[in-house]
Amino acid sequence: MSQENFTKSQAAGGSKTARRRRLLIGMRASVVSGVLIAASMPNFDVSFLGWVALVPLLLTIELLPEERAEILAMPFGVIWSIAVHNSNPEFFGPVLGYFLIIAEGYLYATLIGWRVGLQRRMPGLFKLLAFPVLWAAFEFVKSIVPVVKDWVGWVALLAKSQWRFPPALQILGV
Repeated sequence: MSQENFTKSQAAGGSKTARRRRLLIGMRASVVSGVLIAASMPNFDVSFLGWVALVPLLLTIELLPEERAEILAMPFGVIWSIAVHNSNPEFFGPVLGYFLIIAEGYLYATLIGWRVGLQRRMPGLFKLLAFPVLWAAFEFVKSIVPVVKDWVGWVALLAKSQWRFPPALQILGV
C-alpha cells in the first residue's frame, strides 16, 4: 500500500469517527428534547419546558444537515411517546401496546423529518412556517379521516403541554 493510499484511508477512517461522534451528540440532544417534552406533559406537569423542549433537537438538525432528520428525531419521539402512552400495554397487551408506543414515536420523528424537508425547500422567511403548516395539516387530516378521528386522545400533541395556561392553549390549538 502506497503512502498516498494509506493517508486517504486514514482520512476516511477519521471522517467516519467524526461523523459517528456528531451523530452521537445529535442523538443525545434528541434524548434531552424527548425528556424535556415528556416533562412538559400533564402527567409530569412542568409545562414551561414545552416552550424550549424542541430547541436541542432542532438545533442539532440544523447543525447536522447531512444526517437524516428522522433518525436524529427518533429518540425524541420514542421518549415522548413512552412518557405519555405508558398505559398502552395495559389496554392493548404488551405486544400491541409497545408496538403502538414505538409507532407513535416514529410518527413524531417522521413529522419532524417532513418539516425539515419542507423547510429546506421554502424560500426566505417562509421557512418559519414549515413546522406550523405541516403540523396543522396533520391535525386536519387526523380530524377528518373516519377511523383516525376517533383516536384524537391517543396522539399526544405539543399543545397539551400547556394545559394549565389556557391563553397559550387556545393559540397552540389553532
